Amino acid sequence: MSPKLKRGGVLLNRRSLLTLVCLPAAILLAATRVPAQPAEVKTQLGWLRNGEFAPIMVAEAKGFFTEEGIRHRILDGGPAKNPVPIVGAGQAQFGITSGGNNVFLARLAKDPVDIVAVGTLLQQGPYSFITLANPGDPDPKPKDLEGRSIGLQAYGLIFLQAFAKQHSLDLAKIKVETVQAKPEPLLVGRVDFLSGWVTNRPYMRT
Repeated sequence: MSPKLKRGGVLLNRRSLLTLVCLPAAILLAATRVPAQPAEVKTQLGWLRNGEFAPIMVAEAKGFFTEEGIRHRILDGGPAKNPVPIVGAGQAQFGITSGGNNVFLARLAKDPVDIVAVGTLLQQGPYSFITLANPGDPDPKPKDLEGRSIGLQAYGLIFLQAFAKQHSLDLAKIKVETVQAKPEPLLVGRVDFLSGWVTNRPYMRT
């Protein structure tokens, strides 16, 4: 039987994996805007449109923003689209970033970005380590990462470090390779595990 994508385990049950951020000034602007003049608001997505952004997309499609006197526009995300500096530069009033750590890293940077987190869309963290398996194979365990290679996106090291600490893993025994978001490194055997969101990555096929 052909192999299937199988998740290696959700990293953390965190409540801030998909965080809505904005400039403090944007909150004040929304509170003081004259109702007769529709407020123009842009929301920068942190990735391509998919289920994780459903609350924003559905609200726009059903006209909920319009009902509140808001002229809303979604700005599509993707590789190299970081909502934090985009919101910080005033190119969007709100942004959705996949990790609350992006907020405090921006605020503590050498040149701080004056943004705040105002809410979260996902109640459980979907970040996981995914591997190939045949039907009927047992689920992989955290210890299985030792002695194996794992493909991480550039921002993923902090999650691996937290995962290793949580499960008493020896990071020296895990080979880390920086990869892009596409699953090819896992599918061709370049890495044994690939980081990704359990909400969509396991359903991808060749």
